[in-house]
Amino acid sequence: MNAIPTSLSEALDALGTPAIDATPFLTLLEDRFGIAPVHLHDLVFIRANKRIVSVVHREHHLPTEPRPESVGLSFMRDDMVVPKLTTPAAMTFARYARINVIDTTSAQCDAYLTRETFALSEAQVDTCTSRGYVLIRHRGHGLGVGFLRSTEPGEREVQSFFPKAWSQDVTRSAFGEVE
Repeated sequence: MNAIPTSLSEALDALGTPAIDATPFLTLLEDRFGIAPVHLHDLVFIRANKRIVSVVHREHHLPTEPRPESVGLSFMRDDMVVPKLTTPAAMTFARYARINVIDTTSAQCDAYLTRETFALSEAQVDTCTSRGYVLIRHRGHGLGVGFLRSTEPGEREVQSFFPKAWSQDVTRSAFGEVE
């Protein structure tokens, strides 16, 4: 990783959000989702609070006035047994995932956006390595995070972790009106 520009480092320190070592987060992304660290090389990792790690672009110029309430993109909750990407981070970086990523059909996309659990075909789980967090995409675009679980032998489903406040009205489809 390139050194953090002094001006950004000083600004982050002044806000009480100093840069932190990115290595454990990059390792987690590569191990779980196959996202190569090169896709995040322009980002600086910061501790936003006790639960959230955020990222900010290394060329970002923070305003001096008014003092920002927060900085960067909320990236990961790391206060859990298994850290979880935030929905905005999954939307941003799912396009780079090579493993533990689900490419949805239109019906599955609608189910995900309405926070419903949906079944998967055998082909959809070919790149999945184990039960746990998966990134959800539709037509190559990141939608968020889900949880892959087995129901019966050979049957798998995804529990949607799409934010409730963002979820779609179940009478509508992301692809037009429901018939």
